[in-house]
Amino acid sequence: MSNPDMHENDSDSDNRRFARRQRTLRTGKILLGAGPSVIDCVVRDISKSGARLAVDEIAIVPERFTVMVVLDGGNRREACRVVWRRPSEIGVLFD
Repeated sequence: MSNPDMHENDSDSDNRRFARRQRTLRTGKILLGAGPSVIDCVVRDISKSGARLAVDEIAIVPERFTVMVVLDGGNRREACRVVWRRPSEIGVLFD
């Protein structure tokens, strides 16, 4: 059975998404715990259910965190968990 929200040419790990992604190039911040610690990232694509983040410091990104996406007119914050990792990118699912 085919899901119309999935792209035929996506890699196997990307085919598990539940909503159509929208390509973007937004500034993001990975917020670590309750303190002021952050890791800068770039939001490469985003959907209602998750996102793909480009991160330089991939080794220190925990399994669960809050991501803040800088948008025109405000910021979007989402609690999320890592569902896949690559050398310089992670895929997250919003909780």
